[in-house]
Amino acid sequence: MKHIQFFLLMLTILLSNIQAQNTYTITANTTWSSKNYPTNSGKSSVFNISSGVTLTIDQKNVTCSQCSFNGGILQITQNISCQGCSFSNDNISLSGVSMTLNGSSTFSKVSLIVNGAGTEVANGSVTLSSSTFAFNGSSGYTNNGGQLDMTASVMYFYDNTSFLANVGPVNLRSGSLIIAGNGAATSHSFVKFNGAGLDIFDNTSGIVLSNTNNYYYNWNAFTSKSNNKTYTTTYPAAPSKQNCGGSGQNACGGYSTPVVYGPATFNYGGVTSSSSATLLPVLLTDFTVSALSDNQVEINWSTQMEDNASYFSIEKSSNGLTWEDIGHVAAKGNTPTVTQYHFLDNGPSVSVAYYRLKMVDLDNKWTYSDIQVVRLAPVARIGLYPNPARDFVQLAFPQSVSGDISLELYNQSGQLVLRNGLHSAGGGNFSISVGQLVPGIYYVKISAKGGLLQTGKLVLSR
Repeated sequence: MKHIQFFLLMLTILLSNIQAQNTYTITANTTWSSKNYPTNSGKSSVFNISSGVTLTIDQKNVTCSQCSFNGGILQITQNISCQGCSFSNDNISLSGVSMTLNGSSTFSKVSLIVNGAGTEVANGSVTLSSSTFAFNGSSGYTNNGGQLDMTASVMYFYDNTSFLANVGPVNLRSGSLIIAGNGAATSHSFVKFNGAGLDIFDNTSGIVLSNTNNYYYNWNAFTSKSNNKTYTTTYPAAPSKQNCGGSGQNACGGYSTPVVYGPATFNYGGVTSSSSATLLPVLLTDFTVSALSDNQVEINWSTQMEDNASYFSIEKSSNGLTWEDIGHVAAKGNTPTVTQYHFLDNGPSVSVAYYRLKMVDLDNKWTYSDIQVVRLAPVARIGLYPNPARDFVQLAFPQSVSGDISLELYNQSGQLVLRNGLHSAGGGNFSISVGQLVPGIYYVKISAKGGLLQTGKLVLSR
């Protein structure tokens, strides 16, 4: 009898759990306003969205409690509030609206793009794993709640965007990066901690400031968990006095403020910046990097004086944090006159590349130059045909393009209307369905993990 009662009790609990959850399977493009999903009913809601299918959240003041969004595309055109939500394998776009995260939220294998004056505000703890967030225009991310925990994830802040942490800690693990700027001198994006903690757990994670108007601000020291060291950016520490007053650069506002301007990196070894004290008897007076045709990069520099110099090592990075040695140039050694040097990088790359010089003397003492950034042309053209198209378009990848590829289509209002994830093993053709889209002109963006590959226009006609 007791066994039967126990079985009935467990069955009742199971049935109540089933009844307490709404599950929606979305296999065709739809809008939130047309469905008016009852997400405030006290039940958790699960949205399973088919690959390539878009759910547009176009209804005002949506509050989603215990919602899970799995797969597909989320296009958010009205403000949304989430109470304890999770996102998995989603492609999310916000344009000029806000996403407010209350409670604990998780993002797994998510690509989030925020445009215009859009904002993401976290009033609770947020966990990112294998995800990429990109902020454009004047958008931003604000951490007001608990900790932000990033694992194998990257946040990009372009144009005049910002990362603001009023509460922490912010934990960076397994190659996680927060990158301010894309190398353009016009970018004023910044990373600001109002005393919140920053913990860097390994030598592949950190914060990158790309250019002279990108800055990091934090009254609190940050901690390298891999070697159990703390580093401060407040006066009188040297980093607080670096990169102030340069050409085209913001004023630092006095050395007593905890500000470090780029180019600079913050990682397990502390702060590396262009104003580090020179350890070598080499006076570097010029260092320029220029993109040439055929995806070549020309690197030129000159020294005003050399004493006991041995060679220059040219180092390159795709993210401004992890570097590789791509070549050596012998130094003249001992000279009181100006000496000019040249190096040509023929290695393939995409989007943005970072360069620096490692200047080594005969005693193997060395120091780094400033970091220079260059925006690169695509490695090879990707075919997109027919154009104009009707129901399908073909993507033709050259052999040089491989890995995970993303195709995005934006309408003339700047709204993301289609996103497809592809995988190229090195060349090949892919067919993309566009029959569900209305005729018109669309902006095409093709990108890979390393950055932007190609842009263009696509005309759809019927």
